[in-house]
Amino acid sequence: MRKYSLIVLALAALAPLRPATPPSLTPAQRAHEQILFRRVFGEKVAAFDPAAFAQVKRLSPGERLKLDTNGDGKIDTIYFIDTDPKHQPEFRPILVKVIDQDGDMDRDGDGDLDSDLYLADWHADGSIDAAVEYRDT
Repeated sequence: MRKYSLIVLALAALAPLRPATPPSLTPAQRAHEQILFRRVFGEKVAAFDPAAFAQVKRLSPGERLKLDTNGDGKIDTIYFIDTDPKHQPEFRPILVKVIDQDGDMDRDGDGDLDSDLYLADWHADGSIDAAVEYRDT
């Protein structure tokens, strides 16, 4: 049996604990959060592709946009709007970007719970609000 550890890499780890509801941040605070994400994950990872972002917002609920972002002919990034009813209404819509880090997304057709990075954008406004990375140990 594989042993998994969940590494939560969210702003909560970089700043004081966030409240259960989305905070009211000033534009300067919001910009600072995005700078922190880019420092931790890198410019390319910690950003939403504008064309993909616009396209996924036009998809029907439950549909996923699957992309080959590095030109190798394999799916390595998936965008979708998470419609799970367990999410609190004040966070919706939640846009999710899943980045494959171990080369199995094309084979499996979706993100999984080993070596994939999930970026969540509360309100689908283009800002990363949380990140979760699953890693094999």
